Amino acid sequence: LGTLDALRREMDRLFTDFSGGPAARAAGVFPAMNVFEDQEKYLVQAELAGVESSDLNVSVVQNTLSVSGERTIAEEENASYHRRERAGGRFHRSVDLPSAVDSGKVEAHYTDGILTITLPKAAEARPRQIKVR
Repeated sequence: LGTLDALRREMDRLFTDFSGGPAARAAGVFPAMNVFEDQEKYLVQAELAGVESSDLNVSVVQNTLSVSGERTIAEEENASYHRRERAGGRFHRSVDLPSAVDSGKVEAHYTDGILTITLPKAAEARPRQIKVR
């Protein structure tokens, strides 16, 4: 049984390295994001518990938002883990928005583990009211 357990741990480690961690497999993709819009802007909220704001990078190119960074999880030495679901390490997530944004006016705020990004829509992407004569 010891050999099978060691093999399982090694396979878990390989999949962790390949997929971004057990949390990514268990909960989907890290970080979890909500993306929504109104007439003027897109809003993105990302759950990033345990990540320092100085370890975050946010960039926008045309209509693609990218969030990357690193989460450090302290490992207990000489501990026998029963469950390890919180993954540490580098992450990268890109989201394509339905239309272009005004990248010069994008704002990002990080509070209590939630990153909120406000992306104003480009003028040509906003709905216009056209007066009928």
